Amino acid sequence: MYDTEYVVPVIAKFDVQANQSGLENPITAGVKFTLTITAATIDDGVAVTYQEDSELEISGASGLVLDAAASDGVTEISDGLYALSADEWIVGTRTVVFSNTVAPDTISVSVSDCTDTSEIFVGVLDSLIVIEADARSQIIVDAPDTAGAGDAFTVGVTYNDKYGNVRVTDDGFVAVSANKLGVEVPVGEVQITDGVGSFMAKSNWSGDGLVFTVRDIVPPAGGAIMSD
Repeated sequence: MYDTEYVVPVIAKFDVQANQSGLENPITAGVKFTLTITAATIDDGVAVTYQEDSELEISGASGLVLDAAASDGVTEISDGLYALSADEWIVGTRTVVFSNTVAPDTISVSVSDCTDTSEIFVGVLDSLIVIEADARSQIIVDAPDTAGAGDAFTVGVTYNDKYGNVRVTDDGFVAVSANKLGVEVPVGEVQITDGVGSFMAKSNWSGDGLVFTVRDIVPPAGGAIMSD
């Protein structure tokens, strides 16, 4: 028996959800996150018959990586813009999987239908996706390539994760040593605040191969961290 009162659900907008989002719920750099995109009706139902080409736009991401194999019919058009093929809508819904290796970073997401210029259907994720640095795994030392004998110079020190992101939430102290005699470095502790610190050095020795070793005095969980 045919139901004459049945009305085919028609898209009015897109609903965009992330498995993790918001300032209080950051994602660790390198960890995959999933966007679920739904073609929605005006009363927030699912437009189950929707099958049109559409576009996904990601703004603010600096190290975004698309997992195309785990996503439903997604092709990168340009930086931050992705085509969602019509055939991959599964009863009005699809998923897209990304990761981001740059932190700190904030990401916004929007979707639009690109087939009907007279009535463009859009949707946005209602909160930012926040990326935070992975666990501290290295100390990066930034010294000038050359310095004059007897001249003081500044050496930068940062706490970093495996991707090179600064651990902006980490404070601590490091000890510094040099591999050459006649090089003056701090005798006491060097403070690291918000993942960043520096110290002054002076070399009364001239030549190549000067190396500074910087070591965490109180290492994070997982063991000592040192950089040359």
